[in-house]
Amino acid sequence: DDIGILPDPQVLLGAPAERRGCFQRKADEGATVLVLPSGEPHGDLFFVGDFATARTHFDNCVDLYDEVSHADHAYLFGQDPRVIALSYLSWLLWITGNEDEAGEAGASALKHARELGHPITLAFALSYAAFLHLFKSDHEEVPAYAGELIALRESQGIPELWVAHGNVAMAWHQGEVHDAQEAATQMKA
Repeated sequence: DDIGILPDPQVLLGAPAERRGCFQRKADEGATVLVLPSGEPHGDLFFVGDFATARTHFDNCVDLYDEVSHADHAYLFGQDPRVIALSYLSWLLWITGNEDEAGEAGASALKHARELGHPITLAFALSYAAFLHLFKSDHEEVPAYAGELIALRESQGIPELWVAHGNVAMAWHQGEVHDAQEAATQMKA
């Protein structure tokens, strides 16, 4: 049975919150597709502060994800929905005071992204992990995450957007731990 049928994305633009988020629908031959409605990215609820609804959607996406049926989603749609949901969830959990769970969600996102081997999905997970550690003032892992993110440009040709995320995380780390003036200079370069 379908968990939810996704109508035309334009219909969802005016849909109430309980109809937004991660849906699963049947595709050809009984396969299922996780669908993140266009025009209503599930991260929007997080960024506008609707943490309870966002959490429901992130948890739903993680719960619906099937490693066999949905492993190709990163290549079909540009990013893996489970990694995206776990990455957002890591920030949401930290903001709402669940620091241990936040770390677990971030670690799960990174683990799954590495297993998939999809460069853009890995870049997303690395970026969110680096900033999560900065938010937590846990600077030990930041240079490794940011450095790996920056290196993906050379090794995998990821877009400059992700390199910028890595550079900002690295400069923030530099400013917090070492020399704020040098970090500001680095950011301007």
